[in-house]
Amino acid sequence: MTTPEGRQAVASAGLASWVWSLITDKNRTRPSDGVRPFAVTALGTRLVVIRHTREGTVRVWDVETDRPVGPPITGHIASIAVGVLDGRPVAVTGGYDKTVRVWDVAEGRPLGQPLTGHTDWVRAVAVALLEGRLVAVTGSDDQTVRVWDVAEGRPLGQPLTGHTDWVRAVAVALLEGRLVAVTGSDDQTVRVWDVAEGRPLGQPLTGHTRSVRAVAVALLEGRLVAVTGSDDQTVRVWDVAEGRPLGQPLTGQSGVVSGVFTACVDGRPVAVTHCSEKERVQIWDLLADPHRAGHTAAVCAVAVADLDEGPVAVTSGEDGTVRVWDLADGRSVGQAWAGDGVARSLATATIEGRPVVVTGGGHVGLWDLTTGRSVRWLGSHRRGGVNAVAVATVDGLPYAITGGNDRLDLDGDEDDGSVRFWGLPEGPPHGKSEGALVRAELRLGTDEGQGHLWLEELSREIPRRECHRLDAHWVRALAVATVADRPIAVIACGSYGELRAVDLTTWQSLPFGHHESWVNAVATATVEGRPVAAIAGEDATGRVWDLTTGEALGQPLIGHTAPIRTVSVTTLNSRPVVITGGDDCTIRAWDLNTGQQVGPELCFPNPIRAAATTTGGELIVCHGTEITLFAHDSPDRTAR
Repeated sequence: MTTPEGRQAVASAGLASWVWSLITDKNRTRPSDGVRPFAVTALGTRLVVIRHTREGTVRVWDVETDRPVGPPITGHIASIAVGVLDGRPVAVTGGYDKTVRVWDVAEGRPLGQPLTGHTDWVRAVAVALLEGRLVAVTGSDDQTVRVWDVAEGRPLGQPLTGHTDWVRAVAVALLEGRLVAVTGSDDQTVRVWDVAEGRPLGQPLTGHTRSVRAVAVALLEGRLVAVTGSDDQTVRVWDVAEGRPLGQPLTGQSGVVSGVFTACVDGRPVAVTHCSEKERVQIWDLLADPHRAGHTAAVCAVAVADLDEGPVAVTSGEDGTVRVWDLADGRSVGQAWAGDGVARSLATATIEGRPVVVTGGGHVGLWDLTTGRSVRWLGSHRRGGVNAVAVATVDGLPYAITGGNDRLDLDGDEDDGSVRFWGLPEGPPHGKSEGALVRAELRLGTDEGQGHLWLEELSREIPRRECHRLDAHWVRALAVATVADRPIAVIACGSYGELRAVDLTTWQSLPFGHHESWVNAVATATVEGRPVAAIAGEDATGRVWDLTTGEALGQPLIGHTAPIRTVSVTTLNSRPVVITGGDDCTIRAWDLNTGQQVGPELCFPNPIRAAATTTGGELIVCHGTEITLFAHDSPDRTAR
């Protein structure tokens, strides 16, 4: 479908009916009331949505102004399609009253008498031109498919029979010059029909294991394909001419696939699927290699870096691998690296002109980004894993900073965490195995029931000294900021929302705040000359802090409905924003100064484990095994 401005757009159905412009990836219309069937067309120079409301009426909705056009259409609607009859847009609807009706979209009135013949609900309708005349193809609970002459208001030929259960979806297209209909049914099959001759083409397409609720068609490298969605939570692609599946089922929708739509974006065919149970929309690149390199388990961390060839993303997964991705074309660079267990945190840096990544998992590792080879294992925490990694320059030297839950207190008992500072090697040979020097360690231990932040300079035999009293232990997240030209480590520790900022040159603790729950992630940035820290909470809220004053900025970030797992700070349309993602499968943007949400959330089929922003304003989102890149080109965003 093409908008009046010539842009490709698709629509997704369901109780929160949205219209998306794929070129800008912007939620153009979000009607305030629940809706069911709908269709999209051009009315003059306007793009409009025709939709059925809960009140039982059909409304024409202007997408650009988000306002209704003309009076409501009262009727029987269970399904809608649109076409052009004698130069004017018309809507063809199927109803619960077993009839098919034709409507003048501009005037909101019926054209002619209802078309009768079906003996049960009409759940699906599509329109097309057959030998120059507008025809409608309908599917019904009576298990039949019918073809109608829209202008004359009469059936063409006999009902098409073959399905053994309700017909829920219909799509039409040209196959080798002849009009065909593709239908999906509760009998778990997909069928192809010759519309002119009124007969089936080939055998039923089988593979879905539950009802087929949605069908769309597209051209894929010159061949006609059908894209189907099912109650079995999969999307399948079929070669219509050959009557066979293409590739493996597309999985990850996490719910019944109730809508499928196709479009062409930047010359590539895509399918947009909708899950009505969870109100989730997902975009699939139909040309993507189903066997492309990628993580085989959930992606848990992401960082960005700039190489000579351009910006890259570095990701780690629960499959124990680390991968590098070219952000220009989305392809994997080189082979995956296998570290020591799962790298749950990543940080990138440049050491003497060489880009590197520090990984934190069972051990702390240092890798060369250009070759993907291990530089060395830096070491590990005393006991337990590494939860957080950052890099900083202290006194002109590069350091990796790691936080863990070592679970040993200062006297050897349990329950302690630590932050370690690792001197990064300057140009050692590849593959050298010995660890780097641990210069110092902040130990978050207990002493007579009280929490303390201790500094032990491990490279010098000098007594430990107390930096600050703590109410908690275990390091959950950390980040590094620059405050008054000094490196500051922002540390989130324990299960009580304890936050601390430590000057890495003087080891002095700075005043800071406290969150009401666990802090899962911390991000720092300098915004309009002011150093800030943004945090993501287990209580589904976030917060922004001024690191100079230690005071909170704006209101808490409230909107997520499940724990927030990732946070970053960037600029969107010249406005500083905080980006958060969480277990509610959404990414949200917030005005950094006010705490108000900016625009609608982006919905994904899986929880968000990690996200990052680039210096160019691109947003990288990791959800399940997938990695999605949103390229920002003010004022709109584009998904790649």
